[in-house]
Amino acid sequence: MIQRVVGALIFLAVVTFTVTAYADGSRGLTVPLKVNETKDAAIVEEVQLYSKSYALVIGIDEYQHWPRLSNGVKDAKLVATALEEHGFDVTLKLNLNSNDLQTAFQEFFVFKGADPEARIFVWFAGHGHTQNGEGYLIPADAPLASEGPKFRFTALSLRRFGEYVRQAESKHAFSIFDSCFSGTIFETARSSPPPAITKVTTAPVRQFLSSGDSGQEVSDDGTFRRMFVEAIAGKRRADANGDGYLTASELGLFLTDSVTNYSNRRQTPRYGKLNDPDFDRGDFVFKLASVGPKQGTKRSVQVGTVDKETVFWQSILNSTDANDYEAYLEQFPNGTFATLAKSMLAKLDSAASPPGRYVSAGELACHGGAQYPEAWRENSDCMPFGCYIGKMSKNQCLEQGQARGAKEIIHGRETGDRSNECWLQNSCADLRQHLGFNRYLYRD
Repeated sequence: MIQRVVGALIFLAVVTFTVTAYADGSRGLTVPLKVNETKDAAIVEEVQLYSKSYALVIGIDEYQHWPRLSNGVKDAKLVATALEEHGFDVTLKLNLNSNDLQTAFQEFFVFKGADPEARIFVWFAGHGHTQNGEGYLIPADAPLASEGPKFRFTALSLRRFGEYVRQAESKHAFSIFDSCFSGTIFETARSSPPPAITKVTTAPVRQFLSSGDSGQEVSDDGTFRRMFVEAIAGKRRADANGDGYLTASELGLFLTDSVTNYSNRRQTPRYGKLNDPDFDRGDFVFKLASVGPKQGTKRSVQVGTVDKETVFWQSILNSTDANDYEAYLEQFPNGTFATLAKSMLAKLDSAASPPGRYVSAGELACHGGAQYPEAWRENSDCMPFGCYIGKMSKNQCLEQGQARGAKEIIHGRETGDRSNECWLQNSCADLRQHLGFNRYLYRD
């Protein structure tokens, strides 16, 4: 059996909705937004998550210098068919050479990705390779890696692929490589998917999934493709919370567990998001083919029969979760119950009794230009976004900040894939709104 030689691709890895409309032949996806994460939460409004769905599917078997593959083309055709059944406008490309591969990616991300309301999906089945810490996609005419400069000139680096991905204006992009690499633009997911999809899901995101890890040989027997196709068809238990839709995060978790198990740990997929704070918040969504258009639990109160704000407020009235009141204020900053919401937040914040004198300073994250003492580098991962010291509760993060004399703290909210991340700094030149984080400032 021919196997694909791979390296490792290292990835960076709050209103709920359920799928209610996805007509046959439709290219979009409409969902009702819920108040919070619980499956039976009241529906606030129905929105169109995607207006269009585009996919680029590539399969390469006929390599001129690398070992030929048996199922890259077959898998690509089967994936293309499955995506068409899910309403995607699919472009299928086979056995591409270097120029054609780069052109296919650039045209897809620039032209198909021009619609901000679309979702775009890429499937690549073929060889991958790692050289000097950089990952590469291998076109049909690429020389062997031992050719050095000739190989690097012909193969497509993940850095270049990342440039193409960033050119897309579509809110959600998801790329799956049935081959793996080592790279610097992706980072593996550091936590399981949240128990339910939230409003953050609709934020921009660039997600990736590879079929193996460092030093592994990824089988060319179609198992990875089969698991993917059956998962999006609802034939596998990939939908972790059973709500009728499948996110890329849920799919990544399922494929990692399933393929690792089937291969007796010889093959361990990796999934995550682009290592960029502008593209690491949302989550790509598939509607499961096995779920009817009215799937999902709803309360008796429906949007349109009463005021949306009242429905929202009644659903969180007795909540002890600060996130619920923050979500209300975000959607209705000048609402009828805004004063009460702020009062509840103050009470909850007081009850939490955070250590030190840090005060909340909004939903912000540092996107660059963080300043901190050089001494912090000795026991934390310092970068332009601040010094990352690990995942911990808010109080533990504030205690760490106080112990090190940090003037600013950025802490990941309890929900979301960046939950409980603790970042320290003294200042930041590029602060931007980020619904997944809270900023705290030290006051004397």
